[in-house]
Amino acid sequence: MSSNIQVRNVEIEDSVWSEVEKHAKEEYPLESCGLLAGRSDSSKISKIYKIKNEAKNPRIRYKMDPKEQYGAIKDL
Repeated sequence: MSSNIQVRNVEIEDSVWSEVEKHAKEEYPLESCGLLAGRSDSSKISKIYKIKNEAKNPRIRYKMDPKEQYGAIKDL
């Protein structure tokens, strides 16, 4: 069984990267969760979805809130 996997470099817009850093700092020392998104016809990440970490031990694990994750994926 074979599969074709295409890998390409992506760029994260400065504003999105700033939000990633901000989210990580706000959640510290816990693991922060989220999704990054962009258009399929572009190599740029242009949106961040911050998602609550529901792990039992969020200092060393992460588990995205399923409702928030579904909402983000639906929005994509």
